[in-house]
Amino acid sequence: MTRHKKQRYHFPVRKLAGVFVASLTGFLLLSAVGVYWAISPVARPAVAMMAIRPAVSGASAMILEHAVRVYFGNSDKNKKAADCGAVYPLYREVPKTSTMMKNAISELIAGLSWSEADAGYFNSISGGTKINSFTVDNGVAHVDFDKRIKDGIVGTCDAAEIKSQITSTLKQFPSVKSVVISVDGADGLAL
Repeated sequence: MTRHKKQRYHFPVRKLAGVFVASLTGFLLLSAVGVYWAISPVARPAVAMMAIRPAVSGASAMILEHAVRVYFGNSDKNKKAADCGAVYPLYREVPKTSTMMKNAISELIAGLSWSEADAGYFNSISGGTKINSFTVDNGVAHVDFDKRIKDGIVGTCDAAEIKSQITSTLKQFPSVKSVVISVDGADGLAL
């Protein structure tokens, strides 16, 4: 009688370890890209111009969001402040509602992220500025701010930057042809 050797099954540990490491690396890479995408202030491509998120109130309804451009100065792109009114767009998502234009201005007032500031962007509008009123009549947007908007104005260049930031942010909307800026109800302000 011949004795048969019992064959041992060799589990491919090295192959399994390689597959595991490759899978884990891929997962971590995709996770990092997802986190970067979520927190990155860099302009999103046109595909990301609209998104849906749950309503803040916790209701089951969804609120449609829309990316709007808010305009800021940039010391890297406008060397030596050659053009006081030069502003450059960054994107923010705001609810697509009847107050979308006012929300865009609120995002402008809210300012920049640290990474945007590191990229040379700056906001000439003082933090804490409040919008007293906002209307659009016959293509003219009327925005009235509280006096804090003037806190950062040192010279005419600062006033031109603020005007340009507000005007450029509002003129992206087709219903706005011109912009009137006032402070505490006083029109014709040297802003």
